[in-house]
Amino acid sequence: MSVIVDAFMDGTVSDALLVPVSVNYERLVDGNFVHEQLGQKKKPESFRSASKAIWKVSIILSCKLYIFLNLLLNSIIGIEFTVRFNAY
Repeated sequence: MSVIVDAFMDGTVSDALLVPVSVNYERLVDGNFVHEQLGQKKKPESFRSASKAIWKVSIILSCKLYIFLNLLLNSIIGIEFTVRFNAY
């Protein structure tokens, strides 16, 4: 985003529109992170464990075992408007 703002600030572009997007799945398909969320030490990953996780996710996605994908689009933000009316 800083590239876009810098291009606006130096006059390369007259305005730019940003659309905030959030993508969420109903459940995680590549692991269980309960221990990490409880503040416990993270188990180090290896190439083998990463490969197994990628394989598992590809099988889950190919079998269509996932349920919901939430795609949230927020209000469009105009850089020119934001800079002009929020200047300090």
